[in-house]
Amino acid sequence: MDMSETNVGAMPVAVTYDGVSIEDIKKQIRENTNAPTMFAKTEVYTSGIEAFINIDHAISQAQKTIKINVFIWSNDSTGLRLAEQLIVAHKHGVNVEVNVDKFGSLVMGNHYVLARWRAYLILKLLPRVLWKIIRYRVRPSTIRILLGMMRDASAIYSLKPPEVAKIEKISSDLISDEMFLKMHDVLQLMQKSGIRLHINNNPIRRIDHSKAVLIDQKLAFMGGMNISDVCSGGFEPHIGWTGKVETNYHRDYWIRMESADMFAMLDHYYFDSPPPTAHTDQPTEQASEMMLLHNFPGYAKPGTPEFGQKKQITYVIEYLLKLAKKHIVIEHAYLMNDNIAALIADAANRGVEIEIIRSSKQHATTETASNKFLQRIRALTRQHRRMLLHIRRHPNILHSKVMAVDDFTVIGSANLSMESLLYHDELSLLIYNNAVQQQILTYLKQAILESRFKRLLRGPRRKYSRELPQETIER
Repeated sequence: MDMSETNVGAMPVAVTYDGVSIEDIKKQIRENTNAPTMFAKTEVYTSGIEAFINIDHAISQAQKTIKINVFIWSNDSTGLRLAEQLIVAHKHGVNVEVNVDKFGSLVMGNHYVLARWRAYLILKLLPRVLWKIIRYRVRPSTIRILLGMMRDASAIYSLKPPEVAKIEKISSDLISDEMFLKMHDVLQLMQKSGIRLHINNNPIRRIDHSKAVLIDQKLAFMGGMNISDVCSGGFEPHIGWTGKVETNYHRDYWIRMESADMFAMLDHYYFDSPPPTAHTDQPTEQASEMMLLHNFPGYAKPGTPEFGQKKQITYVIEYLLKLAKKHIVIEHAYLMNDNIAALIADAANRGVEIEIIRSSKQHATTETASNKFLQRIRALTRQHRRMLLHIRRHPNILHSKVMAVDDFTVIGSANLSMESLLYHDELSLLIYNNAVQQQILTYLKQAILESRFKRLLRGPRRKYSRELPQETIER
């Protein structure tokens, strides 16, 4: 297939889904989720360097309020730079408040810190870990994963729900807030300066995986990027945002929105402010319409009214996949959800063209889980429909979480994993038929053109063929 002729990247033409109009779909989503509709002047960044230059500038210009909610605040040059900017703003009288997730900021954002504290961790934590392992009768393979989680949190996705429940009991109280701050120099620096710092000490299945930066009651940034060198490219004091770690650079999205309503709603979600009583932003030529989707932490049973209310992102993704008519484009870092795989296969069986862009550089655990996800799609797709399913490997590390289904695009922090869609605190946007969607689709088409095509094969051993020449793909 000649990718220069793909429909991806072109503004979709409004279609009718089995007699249901676009407005009916939006109405159904609003009724089942109560997700607020917002209007915002919006800009999309796919470069971490560009995103963090703008966030850095916005923080330096703040006059009244800076509030940040993030999963990973790394102990590196990016984390230190933003911390120093917040400390300066706090000294100038700006109200600064920060929420970080302990699990993300310790395990995922502090590899070198953990290495420095390794001996202390072994002496203090290993006896407690072993005692709980014996008490809860954890399998040997789970012990290995539990210890490996101190290096890479993605190991949790290879576990079954009963094993995750045991892991929660084992890990929920291993590291106190005091010990966590001692191990995290950057966050400790902010706390000592007087900045209000909140540590989300939730179990693994209720971690806060969302990312949002709120400034001066009118500006909001949200997306999938953490405060980390692998997202920003790194910062050097005398040079600036340099992209010096570009060899491990994450491809991801961050969205800048000028909207008082968006600020007020996110402030309510994460900083205990009162819920907004009315919306003030109005549609204009510059202000795009979108729906703010929030997965509240904790579990809700699928199929119940509570599920749509608490798991807005999950409900919308599943609903759109069931309605898909023309094409589905998925660029996601983590592909680990059997229900989503079944819905994608069902769409392929209906004749929907599907593009899945995955990373060519993944942790072994994530790679295995993603392979199982793709194998399940193939197994559920009828033989004569498999040519509609295109799997591509992007040369960069993907950390993005974006899915385009015909006229709709879902973009934000939620991964296509069981943990993310059913348990974690997540934020995403539902965007439809506007300039922002056009911009995202253009980036997706670029990602497809940059990616290598892989064709799924028969047989249990070989998951993929060797890379096919371009002329073979075009034929």
